[in-house]
Amino acid sequence: MKNLNIGVKKLFEGIEEVSHKTKYNIDCEGIVIGISDFYENNLRYLEEKIGENEFAELISHESFVKETVLFDVYKSQQGLEVYFCIKDGYIILLSYGEFQPNRYMLFLESIWEN
Repeated sequence: MKNLNIGVKKLFEGIEEVSHKTKYNIDCEGIVIGISDFYENNLRYLEEKIGENEFAELISHESFVKETVLFDVYKSQQGLEVYFCIKDGYIILLSYGEFQPNRYMLFLESIWEN
């Protein structure tokens, strides 16, 4: 796996209803995603898809905070939950959630070539 080192990019800031209707250009091979492409894919499920060693490598390069309540949750530097999307051979890591009351944010955290 190879990290494309794109840096964190804010893709959206606004109300939740608008975030769900919008498509986001990832600036990588013309990939466009929507909330439905990643919202069910919490980062903790990625290990099942790519294997323990690759997951450990990915996590070691990211600056996510792991919180465990009933299950593991990874949070970004902004305190948002981290999700993933696998598309066209790339693993796209995104953080999304309510930053303040009725203010949602979406960040592209990183892209990995699988």
